[in-house]
Amino acid sequence: MRAQQSPVIDGSSRMGGEVSGAFLGARDDGVVPKLRVRVVETGAEVMTGETGEFLLTDVPPGVYTLRVSGVGYAEVEVTDVVVLPGERRTLIPQRVPTFRRHGDVSTLSLVTINAQRLRGMDEAMETFERATVTGSHLKRIGSSAFSLHRIERVELEQRSAITPALLLATVPEVTGLPLNVSSVAGTSARGDNMAISLRGLGSGNTLMLLNGRRLVAHPIAPIDEYSVPTLTVNVNQLPMHGFGEIDILRGGASSTYGFDAVAGLVDYRMNTAFRGEELGIQIGVPEAGGGEDIATHWMHGRDFADGRGRWVMVLDAYRREPIFLRDRDYAAQADQSDRAPPPFNVAGSAFDDATRTGYYPSFRVGASNHTQYFRPLADAGTVPQITGIRPTPDDGTNYFFNVNDYQTAFPETDRFNLFNSFEYDLTDQVTAFGELAGYKAISAVERQPIPYSGANGVDRPVELAVDNPFNPFGSRYYETSGQPNADGTSRLVGTPQPLHLLTQAVVDAGAEHIDINSQVFRALAGLRGDLSSGWTWETGLLFSAARTADRSVNQVRESLLQAATQRTDATAYNPFGYTFKVENGAVVADQPYTNPAAVMDTILSPFLRKGHSSLAIVDARATGDVALGRDRTMGLAVGAEFRVESYEDWRMPFAGLNPVDSGLDPNDNDFIQASPTADTKAHRNVQALYAETVIPLIERDAINEAPPLVELALAARYERHDDFGDELAPRFGLSWWCGSKLQVHASLDRSFRAPNLALLHAVPKVRVQTGVSDDYRRAVTGEGTGSVNLLYGGNSGLQPEEATGINVGFIAELPGLEDLTLKVDYWSTEQTNVIGSDSGPEVVLNDTRLLNEYVQTQLAAGVPAAQIHLGSGTAAYRGDARVVRRPVSAQDRTIFDQYNAAVDPADQRPVIGVIDWIERPFTNNRSGFASGVDVGLDYQLAAPGWGRFSLSTNAAYSISSYLQEDEDLYRDHRRDEEGGQRLRLTSTLGWQRGGWRATLIGYYISSYQDRSATTTEEVYEALGRPGYIRPSIDQGRTVYRYVVDATLSFDCALSYQFSHADISAWWAGTTLRLKVANLTDQDPPLTSATRGFSMNAHARLVAGRTWALDITRRF
Repeated sequence: MRAQQSPVIDGSSRMGGEVSGAFLGARDDGVVPKLRVRVVETGAEVMTGETGEFLLTDVPPGVYTLRVSGVGYAEVEVTDVVVLPGERRTLIPQRVPTFRRHGDVSTLSLVTINAQRLRGMDEAMETFERATVTGSHLKRIGSSAFSLHRIERVELEQRSAITPALLLATVPEVTGLPLNVSSVAGTSARGDNMAISLRGLGSGNTLMLLNGRRLVAHPIAPIDEYSVPTLTVNVNQLPMHGFGEIDILRGGASSTYGFDAVAGLVDYRMNTAFRGEELGIQIGVPEAGGGEDIATHWMHGRDFADGRGRWVMVLDAYRREPIFLRDRDYAAQADQSDRAPPPFNVAGSAFDDATRTGYYPSFRVGASNHTQYFRPLADAGTVPQITGIRPTPDDGTNYFFNVNDYQTAFPETDRFNLFNSFEYDLTDQVTAFGELAGYKAISAVERQPIPYSGANGVDRPVELAVDNPFNPFGSRYYETSGQPNADGTSRLVGTPQPLHLLTQAVVDAGAEHIDINSQVFRALAGLRGDLSSGWTWETGLLFSAARTADRSVNQVRESLLQAATQRTDATAYNPFGYTFKVENGAVVADQPYTNPAAVMDTILSPFLRKGHSSLAIVDARATGDVALGRDRTMGLAVGAEFRVESYEDWRMPFAGLNPVDSGLDPNDNDFIQASPTADTKAHRNVQALYAETVIPLIERDAINEAPPLVELALAARYERHDDFGDELAPRFGLSWWCGSKLQVHASLDRSFRAPNLALLHAVPKVRVQTGVSDDYRRAVTGEGTGSVNLLYGGNSGLQPEEATGINVGFIAELPGLEDLTLKVDYWSTEQTNVIGSDSGPEVVLNDTRLLNEYVQTQLAAGVPAAQIHLGSGTAAYRGDARVVRRPVSAQDRTIFDQYNAAVDPADQRPVIGVIDWIERPFTNNRSGFASGVDVGLDYQLAAPGWGRFSLSTNAAYSISSYLQEDEDLYRDHRRDEEGGQRLRLTSTLGWQRGGWRATLIGYYISSYQDRSATTTEEVYEALGRPGYIRPSIDQGRTVYRYVVDATLSFDCALSYQFSHADISAWWAGTTLRLKVANLTDQDPPLTSATRGFSMNAHARLVAGRTWALDITRRF
């Protein structure tokens, strides 16, 4: 319906206005005292008096929404309340309903009244406005049979998060940020990218919406928390301001929205009713330094064309300084063993992630297979020497490299968000609407200098020529007869030999610096209108595209590095960091040396990767009532959708694959530590039909005065995908209103997750995975983490993952306690056809387990370790078949013989070769199950003379969560792990009096197990069964894992909103808010991750205690 003409509002006026009105009971037209009337936009509130009347004074000019609530009555919203300077706006008395049909609704439902359409009291029952609720296409009064958690802007403003992702991380149902801004690996989605996970089921099972419609996926497909390439929505593309509320629908929603909504969805609902202007700035300063940020926003809302048109615009700008790991004491060292309890408090343990690929190179000379090292032999800081003695983590020589010196936890970021909403009444029955939104972020990420690894085939061999002046075994230091050099310097008698580099970080290139530029464009245009008999219709066209350019400015080309090491003059590359000289019959280190910039420029080259994704949707739907007879009706919604998705992944020549005419291997690339990857380009078409209905089983007229109401909700969505086939997702729901204070609801749904375009169409490739520890060999060799090749590709035969979800819960207003509401939901999700592929570390962990079990069996049978053959490099390999190892070398045998000679026979280890590569196929080979309970408690207390107090607590408790391979009876538990904490809880204590408001928010995250830090039963018992080690059953065996501590952190905020009655009218409409995040300055708890903590679970704690000042003015 066409809106009435809105008055012109003088937003610059210093004089406030007033709003008055009254509310009557829907059954007897009696006055309703003690109703709370709150201005949503400002937080100001009053109570209705004994006559049911209320009066709001000194309200700044503008357009507002009033939220009315009280015990035994519905929660009512009165929208579009216009306040003019110096005038009183008196609302026509309205009935407050108690039950939800024909104008009577449950107190647990929200009823909307448009103030511009208010009529006389006799017609007031018809002013309740039907609206769609997240999770349903039906336009209805009140709630549905879904488990929905709604968080309003007023509540969110008190939280200290300044980005959308960190804001959502405060919600208990969000169990983590598995894809986040700390990612630095070349295969990850770096920069200003964050994805959330609901209920611990993974980011790919969480659907993100903006105003009820899909968002485009981030165009880079990283490996997700379950080791599968994923295309997920970057949450940071959402505006940080201008939303009215955030809806979190818990449970499968594929019957309404299609694939990916297995765990639920998050819907950002923008405030399109805003009128006036709002300017704001927030400055945040962490006490520990680094991470300083500033955010500004401008909101504008107005009517035009004599009230026929409406426009709302939101512009956000944000800048954050980087936080480096070295800036935080708890993350400054990759070796965290000194912080770990026994038995993890020793060098080389799972908490020691310093790498051997650092300042000091390892190499082989000539045709020898014996590895040499250039390294300190005494205390750290002494001049390095050439030796065949292998370094060990506990030798005190500082050989191992601290990568945390270089890495960012939060990158430097500049971000801009723009959102526009338009409406225009073409006629009294037809309205055109649209949205125009954009996002742009520029981030700078840093990580350790490029690590070269030629020992295991990750990088091509690099040889220092015989005549390279920095080759200590070359012609400058050796000559067959010992003749000196032309400059008179000495040489030794011997044959000059080339040197084959095995490992070394190219430290003279400095930290690798990566610039990431991400952009998102979104446009929506549509029409909506009214049909006869109360039916409405809507159709829309949505197009959105995302682009990301990921550019490493100082990467190293393999062929250029090889050319530099082959040079024979001063422009040759020196990997040693020292020059050499002949002294006392030996070649020894002379002076420290840094390769000149002119030399480094000859081996460095930018590495550019670009991603592009797009989403186009055409949809149409109609909703209305269908008569069932006997004055009974059922709601019905029907619709259709056509969707096109595309994905493109491109790398520059030599970065993805070498050009065929380059003279280099066309199946490889030419960058160190980069995986050879062919470009990927794919798209899919999706056609969908859906229907939804709500059928009243028991009407309120059928029974007496305190009637229950029972509804059956049915929905189904059929989708046809042109790349894998059809899917049908039905849903059944039941709602029972047991009077005005209790609603019971239950639902059964089937949902699915489609294999993404990267999974289906990626060309088979070799990936380099860093940070992998070969634990079987590590116990013998003391090797740190390193890089391995992973072999995998897309699988066009993949089928959708399917899930069946159950949700049962209730919402109750507890008797005897005013304004106390309790919400409880039990949920479960059973998954089938889950796409799986273990990560590199997981495969190696299983490989170690199988090898150890076989060795122990053989030792128990009396076979000596020297006679146990593990089949390294053969088809008879005894470890995980996905691990391909090299045959045992002479050096391997020597190392293992030395180790076995020094330990008891029961602890000896048979020799095995190094890992060559790991195979990682993707298949629908898993099933899973998860269940839990969500609890919400809200309490409001008015204390005359003291103000109003509120308590809101929401908790998510995981009962069970696991995955298992279809042919395997053993379960891989997801609960009590990094992305599946058992309990997450957020509790907010609030106080408000006049313009003052204060909040204290507590966040609790339970302890969980660190999969990578394990010990044995013997050690666990010997230590006296400490609480920081927890036995658990995983894949059919008992494992003893380190327990990451639980955390309890707090945020607080104090704000004051100036009114026109204050001393300076200039401040009218201004809110000052002081926030403190992480009030107790708690560090993230220790984990065995390289950075020493989990960004997935504890990103909020990284900055430390942070002070923020937020100034907002509305006029």
